[in-house]
Amino acid sequence: MDHSMPRRSENLLENKRAAVLITDGFEEMEYAAAKKAFSMVGALVRTVSPKNGLAHGWHAGQWGNHYLVDDELPETKQDSFDALFIPGGERHALKLIEDPEALAFVEAFAKTGKPIAAVGEGTGVLAAAGALSGRKASTDESLRSHVENAGATWVDAPMSEDRGVMTASLADNLPKLLDNLIGRIAGEEAIEIVEAAPEEATEEEVLIAAKVA
Repeated sequence: MDHSMPRRSENLLENKRAAVLITDGFEEMEYAAAKKAFSMVGALVRTVSPKNGLAHGWHAGQWGNHYLVDDELPETKQDSFDALFIPGGERHALKLIEDPEALAFVEAFAKTGKPIAAVGEGTGVLAAAGALSGRKASTDESLRSHVENAGATWVDAPMSEDRGVMTASLADNLPKLLDNLIGRIAGEEAIEIVEAAPEEATEEEVLIAAKVA
């Protein structure tokens, strides 16, 4: 997966707060990439989960590292954040879909009109929470019926955006998805790439960055 992103001001999102919603089985690389992207532009990133304490990641087809949960549901409220990101991971998505508190958080967040993004199976969580109704959504074929049954228009494209809700079908599209999300938090209508990012980070470097962020 290409982790390169356009270079942005390191204080672009100063005083902004981004929530990353996870539970056991989330894709570590997608979680790590999101935390790094938000941190590099000055946003405060908080890991939100229905779990207390630690959430267990999934990496390269097996269980990975444990990550500290910053804010637990249902005590955490959507009003505390400026944006929401949901990574993929089949186990993680299914657990969130089965969790009323997680769905209530996503549903309430969608009603605020603040930017939301999801990748891969994370889009299924948006569908289950009713956040895609009347919107376009990009997923792989396996999730097509799921999003259509939720009232969304399935789009055969790497990424789509509809009224502040951004979805990407694959992790390969994550850098553009995250850059668009950052742009929307900053109030941008269109993303302008100012400068190429430095040399692509390795998977190990991205995971390390997430742990220390």
